Amino acid sequence: MLTGATGGTGLAIARELSGQGLPLVLSGRDEDRLQTLRKELSNRGGEVATVACDLFEPSAPEKLVGAALAWRGRLDALILCAGGSRFTFFERMSKSDFDQSLRLNLSANVDLVREALPHLKSRPRGWIIMVNTIASREPAPPRGSAYLAAKAGLRYFADGLFSEVRDSGISVTSILPDLTDTPLVPASLGYDRRTLIRPRSVAQAVLFAMSNDADCCVTEIHLRPQPSLRFEDGS
Repeated sequence: MLTGATGGTGLAIARELSGQGLPLVLSGRDEDRLQTLRKELSNRGGEVATVACDLFEPSAPEKLVGAALAWRGRLDALILCAGGSRFTFFERMSKSDFDQSLRLNLSANVDLVREALPHLKSRPRGWIIMVNTIASREPAPPRGSAYLAAKAGLRYFADGLFSEVRDSGISVTSILPDLTDTPLVPASLGYDRRTLIRPRSVAQAVLFAMSNDADCCVTEIHLRPQPSLRFEDGS
């Protein structure tokens, strides 16, 4: 199951995993974009189900996990990619904006893990992969207090969770990319897009986290840009 499947990074993850033959339950808020993605992947031979769902809804975890179980009868992996925030100085951010960022980037993910965990434990192996940000481990830049507070909490949640579920055969991985070339980094910030990480590179890190042997878990992956090695055709 993949949340945030129609965003820049989530879209790349969906394409990469489907290309490897993995059946996917894709979640996002926009039904039309989900159906466009389902058609694209299905035309390439992928097995795909979609669930339009807003993670702010209290019923979202039960709805998403229930859809996966109804479709395939099991759940093997949970990939958490949904996220976002209003980026501004703390004094300009309303309490509602701050609380919504904490909900979307932290507590909604925690609630989904809680719902999925019993089903992941019932499998011989399971994976929980949280797409985070390298900024959760570094001195925080300005205008991201809400987003970074949530993402730092998510990273520590992943650390603690792994210590509790490792004996159940469940791997827990945090993927921490630097700035990625998605709409979450708007053009107004003035970054040279050639210096940003490709969403596909994040998707490949997800695949790597799921390919480890059962004797170990890749708990954290850091992704740094190497703009001098980026091909001109974007590949």
